[in-house]
Amino acid sequence: MIDLDAVLLIFVNGVLTKSKESYTFEGGSTFTFAEAPDLKIRLIFSSTKVKRCVDVEIIDVQESVKIGDQLRLLKNDTIGFTTTQSRNRSVKEILSADLVETDIYNDVGIDQ
Repeated sequence: MIDLDAVLLIFVNGVLTKSKESYTFEGGSTFTFAEAPDLKIRLIFSSTKVKRCVDVEIIDVQESVKIGDQLRLLKNDTIGFTTTQSRNRSVKEILSADLVETDIYNDVGIDQ
């Protein structure tokens, strides 16, 4: 018998959720979330193929950027036409694993 919790992946706004903590799934097409998701949400459901004798390790990554942190965008020399921004920007919201919203920036360093 296949444990569906082991092969089903649910991402909420780009972040992998934890089965039996963030949601429960007992089969069929119904999921019960432990906490109601926000109205503006992006869900991705995925499943993996199960192979015998293959171990999977899930690592809990420490959050490196938090709301209120200060970020500065720097020039990327491999692109060639970017510039470094002249001041820090405050993180207002973490939208997904690789996307944040910051305060409005209108100083030097905006190319496009």
